[in-house]
Amino acid sequence: MGSGNDAGRGRPRFAVADKIRSSATDDLCSLELERDIGHGARKTRETTTFDQKKGEATRTTVFPLGGGTSTLSFAGCPRDAMAFLYFARRELGQGRVAPPQQVFFGSAYSVRMDYTGAQTITASDKPSVTDRLVVNVKGPKSSFSLEMFFAATRPARRSSYGSR
Repeated sequence: MGSGNDAGRGRPRFAVADKIRSSATDDLCSLELERDIGHGARKTRETTTFDQKKGEATRTTVFPLGGGTSTLSFAGCPRDAMAFLYFARRELGQGRVAPPQQVFFGSAYSVRMDYTGAQTITASDKPSVTDRLVVNVKGPKSSFSLEMFFAATRPARRSSYGSR
């Protein structure tokens, strides 16, 4: 195993050790986000504090030293990535898709979720009905899409934000 391969199968290993802590209000508006990121030899620790009254999110890099501070503006209820996931789940449980919004995770990202319907997937060798969403994310230096599957809840009828 000391060869850097996955159990001798010829696949290189890359250690990922991320710890994320989010605190938010009852409405899931972010108060603070702590990220302790370890990707291979690269390690970063940062804190983002959300000032609701000023409409500012202040991101401070704690490690490595000298990483600096940056401030981002927001309007309304700011959500970091973790708070947004909980918010999206709560919205789905009420038959709605979370509206497009700015989500903070280091930088600010524009996030839009589109409900594509119920889909049965297999998890732990058991079929499970899920709500499938395509999530479009656009940041300052990247743009990508991903699929998300949430355990299906009722009411079954969903609509993308702004359409009925």
